[in-house]
Amino acid sequence: MPVAESGSRTDQKIIESLHIDARASWQKIATALGLHERSVARRAQALLASGALRIRAITIPARGAIVLGNCGLGQARMASKALCARPETMWAHITTGTYDLIADVAISPEQEVDFYLDEIPALAGLAQAQTLPVLEYLRTARNWRPGILSTAERSRMLVGVPAPVDLHVGPGVDLDQRDLALLAALREDGRRTFEELGRIIGISDVTARRRVEALRASGILQLRAVFDPGLIGKDAEYILVCRTHPSQVAALSAELRADDSIKYAVRIAGPWQFLIKVDLAHRNSLDEFLAAAPWAGRITDGDTFIAIHTDKRNAVLLS
Repeated sequence: MPVAESGSRTDQKIIESLHIDARASWQKIATALGLHERSVARRAQALLASGALRIRAITIPARGAIVLGNCGLGQARMASKALCARPETMWAHITTGTYDLIADVAISPEQEVDFYLDEIPALAGLAQAQTLPVLEYLRTARNWRPGILSTAERSRMLVGVPAPVDLHVGPGVDLDQRDLALLAALREDGRRTFEELGRIIGISDVTARRRVEALRASGILQLRAVFDPGLIGKDAEYILVCRTHPSQVAALSAELRADDSIKYAVRIAGPWQFLIKVDLAHRNSLDEFLAAAPWAGRITDGDTFIAIHTDKRNAVLLS
């Protein structure tokens, strides 16, 4: 029998459910959570209508680079907005600490020379920057576990969700104009119905369903729930850069890849070997988190930052 829950907790569970399966029906979510379908639909539609929660398709065009930047006095917002205006920018945070701005820019190898030598130095508001090429994606938000749902609820939501073995990075292979049009339509609204997609593209809803499912299974198409982590009680966004002994790189990589409490982790080239993002309940939670993390003991040196403002998440402009 469905039960009633407090509004905020119910909303948090709906958000994590859509994080797992962005196109899940209200009936599936209600069944997984043991709630009334009408209540789930009403709450979810209110979150979507407010813009607090958005469902968007993303693709990762290239491994690109992490940008660590310092800005002119009072110019961090300007630099962040200028960087976020680039379509290749996947996310960008204004941060505390050594750097004012940290971002992931998925530039292709063909763009690197112009980006590193001309475009970054000319970015409005940016005084200094390091660009650290991404060597390997270890984790992305697609398999992050926020911890709101119980194990049973999460298992029920995972039923029927395409789970590609590998994250697809780079241009899609053998994509025709219909596939490209589908991706463009889903970037605007990842919950468009198959009937609506069919009308936009000029194909049947059956064909639209088949192509979307194939793109998701291949890893080319990722559907993301885009939201401020504060909505699910994660009030501190931490970014860690760190290094380890060369003999420990493989082991640390494997342990980061296996830790589903980590939202994002990459291996990078440069003075740091890894960049890690974690969302925690409070700013004073980091020590407790690291004390319990099996991989933290492999770190020999590092630095931490708190995101205080975000202009872009999951390739979606927020302001």
